[in-house]
Amino acid sequence: MKTMISAEGLPAKLVVRYGTQIAAALAHAHDHGIVHRDVKTSNIVITPSGVVKVLDFGLALQPRQSDLGDVTLSQNSLAPLDSLAGTLPYMAPEVFRGCEADARGDI
Repeated sequence: MKTMISAEGLPAKLVVRYGTQIAAALAHAHDHGIVHRDVKTSNIVITPSGVVKVLDFGLALQPRQSDLGDVTLSQNSLAPLDSLAGTLPYMAPEVFRGCEADARGDI
């Protein structure tokens, strides 16, 4: 996607079309309990037919079922601080505070 964006930017019509597809792809992942954690232009591909693909789920997290109860009972992060992963300019602020990455950071 990065190579498609000129200095003038994308036309509003394409921004809406691609943004809607990116949001739908992330919603699908989130509905299945998967957090991407590294959404950025180099991980978005537009096919020749105009379909958006969100790629590179290499840093994605899927919470273990056993962790879900602990998350709802604890105010502390379950993620150790050394689990910081992602591309610095795209990382959610809460990750820097030691909190677990979640769907809000992807959006």
